[in-house]
Amino acid sequence: MSKRLLVLGGGESGRGVALLAKANGYAVFVSDAAQLSEDAVAELTKHKIGFEQGGHGANILEGVDVIVKSPGIPWGVPLVASAKTKGIRVVGEMEFCAPYRKGKVIGITGSNGKTTTTLLLGHLLKTAGINVAVGGNVGVSYARLLVDQADADWFVLELSSYQLEDIEAFHVEIGMVLNLSPDHLDRYNNSFDAYAAAKYNLRKTQVVGSTWLQAGDKLSLKHVAKLPTSELANVRQVAMPASYESGQAVTPTQGYSLADTSLAGPHNAANASFALTAAELAGVAPKVLAKALLTFENAPHRLERIGFVKGVEYVNDSKATNLDAVDKALRSFSKPIVWIVGGTDKGNDYNMLMPLVKAHVKGVIALGLDNTKIENAFSFYGDRFKNTSSLDKAIEEACTIAEPDDVVLLSPACASFDLFKNYIDRGDQFRAAVKAMPDFRETLQHTL
Repeated sequence: MSKRLLVLGGGESGRGVALLAKANGYAVFVSDAAQLSEDAVAELTKHKIGFEQGGHGANILEGVDVIVKSPGIPWGVPLVASAKTKGIRVVGEMEFCAPYRKGKVIGITGSNGKTTTTLLLGHLLKTAGINVAVGGNVGVSYARLLVDQADADWFVLELSSYQLEDIEAFHVEIGMVLNLSPDHLDRYNNSFDAYAAAKYNLRKTQVVGSTWLQAGDKLSLKHVAKLPTSELANVRQVAMPASYESGQAVTPTQGYSLADTSLAGPHNAANASFALTAAELAGVAPKVLAKALLTFENAPHRLERIGFVKGVEYVNDSKATNLDAVDKALRSFSKPIVWIVGGTDKGNDYNMLMPLVKAHVKGVIALGLDNTKIENAFSFYGDRFKNTSSLDKAIEEACTIAEPDDVVLLSPACASFDLFKNYIDRGDQFRAAVKAMPDFRETLQHTL
């Protein structure tokens, strides 16, 4: 008789798990407290996987052998707690996937830069002719990759702290925490140490012969020092942040010029250093890597230059959902900035940004349903502080402040769920609204 597996959550992660579980003989059922997308319903129906949406049935745990919880569902929700009291095994996607792993895995986590580094590394390996699958917390879930691209020699995975909270058997051949800064503290009872510990679970599960790429920022070094000493993985120190001011990415063997690439700024030099080091370890020659850098195009919503309206440049940095990402964005411009900030707060202390904001920002537009914290922090801007609860109003107010040669920067420092589906929806709406403005003209260089 087939084991019964319950998937909680019908997003990309949950559906990937459902497909992988069914392919390995489980009787699968998907349950989501919210309404499923049309695509999700169509896919589950096509593969004859049972599901429910808009709530969990009263007897949903009856006969269940194992539960796979989607990353966005906290471990403390009542249904998960109830399952544990009944002795039902509850795991996350990464841990469920562990027995079915094929090929070698590179795991990339950190507070900022995960997606850029993941996509860049995937591009470098693909350009070198390596059979590589790219996904995880970006694009295609790891579980789905194990179904659709099972023959890949390398899997390059972006991994969030949520995905790493319960890992034990899941491990990577090459692992890295790119950097650490406060983020998602609402998930971790406002404990930065708990958040960092989830990230560094990736280091704890490494096995003999694997490699760890160690970041050089102060918070990463401080936290890794707390870990038990381990001889299981080889440690490669990636260059300290001060090394990135020269416009080069640096690996333990050499430097790579970023002058003619889309990877501008010290933060992207750091991301590239990690990706290039991992690619070298995977066996790619430096000459191949140097050429591949020139053809990389970054993902949208990361300092994405949309275009100009009456001499004002508009930049979409919707992916900047924490203060450290905003810090990097504000440092990327020499022009005065009109900053659009706000959304669902994640425990932000805006005092951390205050010197930088005062030096670079000429006006602040708060965008959210509750802008109290932002208003308390930046109301000293007087009539150059605007309180808004819609994107159209935010752009309208930004136009009253911005002048030719200024930058209107959407870099929210917050989650998006008060007004938008997600950061992608927020960025897409911002881009569309800007492009619909009279006198809009497209920029030639799309990313910073």
